[in-house]
Amino acid sequence: MFIASLQVKNVRNLVELELDLGPGLNLFQGPNGSGKTALLEAVFLLARGRSFRTPRLSEITRYGETGFQVVAHIRHSQDGDVVTGVSREGKDLSVRYHGEPVPRMSSHARRFPVSIATPDSQDLIHGSPKVRRRWLDWGLFHVEQNYLEKWRAYHRALRQRNCLLKISTRSKELAAWEQEMAAYSTEIQTARTRFMVTVSAHMQALAAKATHYSTSLHLKPGWDIARSLMEELAVARSQDAVAGFTRLGPHRADLTFAVEEREASTALSRGQSKLYVVLLAMALSQAITELGGESPVLLLDDPAAELDRDTQAILIRLISDQGCQSLMSLPNEGSQLPDAKDMAVFHVKRGDIRKMLRSRDS
Repeated sequence: MFIASLQVKNVRNLVELELDLGPGLNLFQGPNGSGKTALLEAVFLLARGRSFRTPRLSEITRYGETGFQVVAHIRHSQDGDVVTGVSREGKDLSVRYHGEPVPRMSSHARRFPVSIATPDSQDLIHGSPKVRRRWLDWGLFHVEQNYLEKWRAYHRALRQRNCLLKISTRSKELAAWEQEMAAYSTEIQTARTRFMVTVSAHMQALAAKATHYSTSLHLKPGWDIARSLMEELAVARSQDAVAGFTRLGPHRADLTFAVEEREASTALSRGQSKLYVVLLAMALSQAITELGGESPVLLLDDPAAELDRDTQAILIRLISDQGCQSLMSLPNEGSQLPDAKDMAVFHVKRGDIRKMLRSRDS
């Protein structure tokens, strides 16, 4: 899938624009505050119905306006040529796909996947396990047909168990909910493990090309998988009641990123961490595509900052060779750009975006 053309109106400082995008790397250059990140935000908003910068949609709307609109003509591997759009007038958000209103954003997000890396994406390395679980589960949502339903069913059972623990650890209903949790936990753990193998393989290949270190990804299930979760939960009832929540299960899983057999959070510098999360976004995108999901659009906000010129060139070539559409912001306008396959370059200044050049296919 890729975006053939994009229309944006009243998203931050983007007043009204229409762009024809290439199927490969689209690079947006300009000074800070010019509108590069706003453009990526508009695409993310169209795909997810929310921003990656703020939870308040009112902040996205251009000052003095009552709403915004983002419309894209996409070429979809399954649905063909499709027009999709998101708009907000007042407090109402509306999403349409192929002329029809979208009742649930989850169904829309499955058809319009985006993989993103921003300066805040370093939370994948330094943040809480919840951030890493969300990242992994988002990828699985696009390759496992019923994964979201299983995830929701598990969490429904989890909420019921937590409520019952506040009443009594001897409730007869506890066993029933624990049995349901155990059944879904096995399926969730199996899917996560299988997916992690593919993501890790792509990450290792990318790191070998872009860095001088080896890396590996590991999944901590959230309980001792040598025993059934149902047994573990039955034993843990009293302590869970004291804690006020269920301490075991896939909702407590975590990912670890190892660099030369050390935790990435301590082994990598700030610049190296930034490169690492960009590679993670690329690896996730490649894994989704390999496992039969719709090829994601890759959104990269200022990924080359704090990288030396040689590493920047290597990264841009890797992104260009991804085989999927990428939208990438780069602040150092006027710098030497490497030759890259299918690359289009845009100049961004004060909310105005103009296509400058496109390299010849190599």
